[in-house]
Amino acid sequence: MIRLRFVFFLFTAILFAALLIMPAAAFIDASTPEAASTKQNAHPLPTQGNNTKQVQLLTVLIPGLSLQDLPQCPTLTRLAREGAVGLLNTQHNGTRRLSAAYLTIAAGKKAACTEEAARAWQREEKIQELTAAEFYQRYTGISANSETVFLPYLQQLQNINPSEVRPGLLGETLEQNQLPVLLVGNHDLPEKTARPGALLAMNSEGVVRSGIIDRRTYIVSPFSPTVYTTNYEFLAEQTSQFLQQNEAGLVLLDLGDLSRLDALTTALSPAVYLENRQKLLAGIDAFLGSLQQMVTETGAEKERALLVLAPYPAKAEVSAGNTLTPIIYYRQKMPGNELLLSASTKRKGLLASLDLAPTILTHWQIDYAPFFSGHPFFTTPHAGPLTFLNEQLALFQVNHSQRPLLIKGYVLLLIILVLAILLLLLLSKTGQKLYRALITLLLALTSVPLLFLLLPLLPTDRLEIRTIALLAGVTLAVKLFRRQDTVLPRLTLLYLLTTLGIVTDLLLGAPLMKSSILGYDPISGARFYGLGNEYLGVLLGSSVLGSTLLLEMVKEKRGAGLSKQLVPLTGIGAFFLIFLVAAPQWGTNVGGTITFLTSYLLLYALFYRQKISLRLITACGAITLLFLIGLFAWDLQRPLEAQSHIGQTARLIGAE
Repeated sequence: MIRLRFVFFLFTAILFAALLIMPAAAFIDASTPEAASTKQNAHPLPTQGNNTKQVQLLTVLIPGLSLQDLPQCPTLTRLAREGAVGLLNTQHNGTRRLSAAYLTIAAGKKAACTEEAARAWQREEKIQELTAAEFYQRYTGISANSETVFLPYLQQLQNINPSEVRPGLLGETLEQNQLPVLLVGNHDLPEKTARPGALLAMNSEGVVRSGIIDRRTYIVSPFSPTVYTTNYEFLAEQTSQFLQQNEAGLVLLDLGDLSRLDALTTALSPAVYLENRQKLLAGIDAFLGSLQQMVTETGAEKERALLVLAPYPAKAEVSAGNTLTPIIYYRQKMPGNELLLSASTKRKGLLASLDLAPTILTHWQIDYAPFFSGHPFFTTPHAGPLTFLNEQLALFQVNHSQRPLLIKGYVLLLIILVLAILLLLLLSKTGQKLYRALITLLLALTSVPLLFLLLPLLPTDRLEIRTIALLAGVTLAVKLFRRQDTVLPRLTLLYLLTTLGIVTDLLLGAPLMKSSILGYDPISGARFYGLGNEYLGVLLGSSVLGSTLLLEMVKEKRGAGLSKQLVPLTGIGAFFLIFLVAAPQWGTNVGGTITFLTSYLLLYALFYRQKISLRLITACGAITLLFLIGLFAWDLQRPLEAQSHIGQTARLIGAE
C-alpha cells in the first residue's frame, strides 16, 4: 500500500508541476520552422483591423469551381496573384449535398440538409395557389412581414440536425448587429428550383430580409443546355445599387451556372460538357472583373473586399476523391502573392468551411465566439501560392486514393497474424515452423508504421514505387533484426525506434505525419494538425511494449534490482509522452491524453505489484480528470486564434 501511495503521489506531483509551468511554455507555439514562420509573418485580413464599420464585403459563391479552372480564367488568376488564395475543405454532415455545404457555412458547424428542406421562394412566388409569404406563415406559424425570401421548411432543417447546429446563425448574428445583407442569385433549371444561397443569408426564423432569388436572376441562354444562365448584368446592377445605398454590409452573390451544368452531367456528352463549361467559366470570369473594379473604385472613407469561393466541388472532383475547392480573398493594395490560413487547420493554404462565418463577422468586429466552431482567415506571404496549392492538392489526392489500398492490405496481414497466433496456441510439436514464420511476419508488420511515416521522404508518390519501398524496407528490417539472439531484443528495438520516430516528427511540427499515408487526410477533414488517432495508437502500443520489454530484458540479464531502478526513468519518459500528446502545440489529442494517462498509471501500479481494484481505477480516473481540467484551462487562456479544439470546447461549455 505504501508503494501504491508513493506511485500516485509521484505522478500527481509531476502532473501538477506540469500544469504550473504550462503557461510559461507558450513560446513553444513557434517551436517549429513552419509555426515560427506562420506566427511571425501571418497577419489578419486588412479589414479586420478597421476601427469603423464602413466595410463592404462582396462574397461570390461559385459551386463547382476547381483549382484547375484558374489558369483559364484571367480575372481569377489575377485576383489570386494580387490577393490571397487557399484550398477550402467543404465537408459537412449527412449525405453529400450542395445545400448541406451552404448550411454548414451559415451554422458554423457541420450540418446536414435535404433538398426539400432547402427550398426557398421569393415573397410573391406561388406555391400550391398560395404566395410564398402565406405558405411560410402556415408552415411555421410566424407572421410574414417585410421579408423578401422565405424557407417554409425550416422545421425540417432543425429536425435533421442536432441541437448545437443552429440554421440561420450567421444571418441572425448580422441582423442583430444591424448589418444589411443582400442575397442575389439561384441555381434554377426549367424543371427544378434550387436556391441554396437562402440557407446562407436567412436568419433563425428562415427568412431573408433583402434578397432576389427568382427568375430575374437568370436569362434564357443562347447556347447552354441548362437553358438558364445567370443574368450577370442584373447582379452587377443590384450589387452597385447596394454599395451606393449602404455604408457597410454584406453582398452574397450565388452564381449557379456551373452547378446547373453539373446537374446535367449524365445527360451530356463529355465534349458538350467541356465546351459549355469553358463558356460558362468565361462569363463568370468577366463578371468577377466588374466586381474587382467595384472594389478598387471605393473612396478613402470606405473599405471594400472581395471573397470568392466554391462552397461545393464539381461532380468530377468528387468522383476523383477531391472535396477541396479554391477560395480567394482580394482587397485593393494588398501585398499580393499570399496564402490563406486559419487556426482551424494550422496549415498554410488550407482552410475549413467552418472558418467562413467567423471571417465574415470579423470584418465588422462582431464577436464570433463561442457558437461558431471556426476561426477567421489570416494571410501569409508565399513566393508561388498557386504552384504550392497545386502541389499540395496533388499530394492530398494521391494519399487519399492510396490510403485505403495500403492500409487495408496492412490490416489484412494483421488479421492473418492474429489468427495464425491463435492457431499456434492449439499446436504443439508441429508448431515450430509456424512459430518461425510468425516471428518473421511479426517483425515485418511491426516495422510498417515507421515505414509509413518515412514514405514522404521518397522523391515520388507513385503507388508502385511506394509499394516497392515498403517491401524493401520490411525486408531490410527483417534481415537486420533477425541477427539478434532472441525475439525480445528485436521487437524492443523496433518499438523504441517507432516511438522515437513519431516523437521526433511531432517535435518538428509533424512534417512527415502531414504527408504520411497513416497520417492526416485533409480531403476527409477529420484532422489537420496534432497527433491523429492512427499514430496515437501506434505511439501508445510502441511506447508501452517497448518500455516493458526493455525492463524485462534488463531483469533477465542484469537482475530484478536494476530493472526496478529503471522504472522511475521510464516513468519520466511516460510523463513526457503524456505531455506531448496533450499539449495544444503538439499532440492536441484529448482522447489520447485520457488513454495515455490511465494506461500508464495502471501500468506503473502493476510494476509495483498492485492488483487492479475499484480503488486503483478510481484514483487513476481522478488524476486524469484533474489533468484534463488543467489542460482545458490552459488552452482556454491562450489567444483565441491560437486555441485548439480543446480551448474551443471549453469556451462552448462556458457559454452554454
